[in-house]
Amino acid sequence: GKDDVIAYHVRQSFCPGEVTPEEANRLGVEFAKRFTKGNHAFIVCTHIDKSHVHNHIIWSSVNLDCDRKFRNFWGSTKAVRRLSDT
Repeated sequence: GKDDVIAYHVRQSFCPGEVTPEEANRLGVEFAKRFTKGNHAFIVCTHIDKSHVHNHIIWSSVNLDCDRKFRNFWGSTKAVRRLSDT
């Protein structure tokens, strides 16, 4: 059910040559902080194994106070893309 979700995963890709791996990681961390409003633990893994740099961003569904869960919301895909593109 809905309560079984323990984490969420987003991939963030950049065009070849658009950013360095360090910049990509910094942007991934900034995105995760803004999207979770700093209320959820997250990890950003930056990969350079493809022709393009990309991040895997994973955040806990349970907030840092352990009293609420992140709920995927209608339109979250668009919100993620819009925030990532900024």
